[in-house]
Amino acid sequence: MKGFTLIEILAAAGILAVIAILIHGSFNISASIWQKRQQYMEQEQDARISMAILRQKISCAYRSPWHKKIGFDGSQHEIKFNTATSDGISQLRFYLKDDCLWLEETSVGMKTPSSYKLCAGVTRFDIFYGRTLSDNWSQKEQKKLPPLVKVWLELTHVDIHEMVIQVRTGKDYE
Repeated sequence: MKGFTLIEILAAAGILAVIAILIHGSFNISASIWQKRQQYMEQEQDARISMAILRQKISCAYRSPWHKKIGFDGSQHEIKFNTATSDGISQLRFYLKDDCLWLEETSVGMKTPSSYKLCAGVTRFDIFYGRTLSDNWSQKEQKKLPPLVKVWLELTHVDIHEMVIQVRTGKDYE
């Protein structure tokens, strides 16, 4: 009767075990790479959506004689202004807190603002103001509406370049 010897079976089992370990390791590496890429894509998408919201809201900044409480206040990591919405005039505040970019909105008649987390993993959120593209951009507080606002958003895994926003639809009354 012909068959396999014990040594042949042990050798085959050893080779099979090595192949199984290699396959398992390659699956783990592939899953890790896929997970990191997924996190990168989600963070990049959140950053792009956040920048689009910033662009839309800042471009509609509004100041009138009836709503003088806030014109366009900002510091390096925060910006506050009024904007026209379908519900009337809302006060918006974009700020950096706990490595996240937040939007806080207070509509007319609301006592408690609504807060929305726009993007996580933010390492830098800077606001600059200027009159022209060739200006020396500053981070000074602005009581009037600046014609141009430059926003810089930097994230842990994603580098979003600066964005210059024209405050085009708002009006600034004295």
